[in-house]
Amino acid sequence: MNWFDWLAALILVALGVRGYTRGLILQLSAVVAVGLGLLGGLYLHSAAAAMLPDIGHPVLKLVAGFTVVFVVVALSVNFLARALKTAVDALFLGLVDRLLGAVLGVLAGVLLLMLSVLLVGRYLPDGLAWLETTRTANLLSGVIDFVLPVLPDHFLEFFEQHGGSPGEWLEPLDDLRREGEELLDEVRAAS
Repeated sequence: MNWFDWLAALILVALGVRGYTRGLILQLSAVVAVGLGLLGGLYLHSAAAAMLPDIGHPVLKLVAGFTVVFVVVALSVNFLARALKTAVDALFLGLVDRLLGAVLGVLAGVLLLMLSVLLVGRYLPDGLAWLETTRTANLLSGVIDFVLPVLPDHFLEFFEQHGGSPGEWLEPLDDLRREGEELLDEVRAAS
């Protein structure tokens, strides 16, 4: 195992532990808070800016309106999530919440690692040769092959228009996937 494999393991463990300590509810609430805050800010920034005192420049007033809406929505979602977490803990479902949070954290780590492998393989000149020395890239290429057919059709169309299809990105990683499968077969045969 090289340094990237150790770093990948550290990322997965760190995100899994973080997910366990926060729980599924708080993990998801952070994503929902940002999403709803952005949507609220985009649609309500003009109305919020109209209620603010005159700041000077109209663009600055719109930015302040967006910020106010974003913060209010994010804090509201956070408050509701904490209330829900308290209710879940009172029902003795805290362990389930924490375990699902750990699973979500590990899945987020896998997505982060898949993205990094795709970017290294795509944009670094010696990236593919370097990735061949890692075990992580072998395992992730199998995950990527599993995920790509599940994605919507417009995902493929977008990437064909903007830099090739994801399948083209993964062609050089097929050897890595095969090596990973052979390694798994060896481990299964040994046990």
